Amino acid sequence: MSGDLTSDFDRMTLDAIQLAVSALFRPAEVVGISIEPNPYAPQLRVELPEDDLLFAYLGPFSEPRDAWDVFERVFEQLQDYVPDRGVTWGQPRPECPGHPHPMQLLRTEHVLAMACPREPDVPIVVIDRRS
Repeated sequence: MSGDLTSDFDRMTLDAIQLAVSALFRPAEVVGISIEPNPYAPQLRVELPEDDLLFAYLGPFSEPRDAWDVFERVFEQLQDYVPDRGVTWGQPRPECPGHPHPMQLLRTEHVLAMACPREPDVPIVVIDRRS
């Protein structure tokens, strides 16, 4: 990631941003990631092949943010646009095993999970927020 990140973002928040991007894109599909100033809120810029770009706003947050708030915000903003990008054209991300739709993000007090929208009670990927 580039830019002056240390003034606004701690290491855990930066790791959450990277985790959200890596949940949606394979490593070879991302050319670069940076955080840029914006009058509304800091903006995440994801550079894809062939000069394609995706953006996600990192705030403002109505309450103090934690890394998982940032993960959720970045993931949900980027997920909507992944199927429209050249490198991922028509592909739902993250892929839901055996289905043509993407997995959805579910949040509880201590866990973020990705699950099939048809079976949200059966998480496929679980991220424990306490660790």
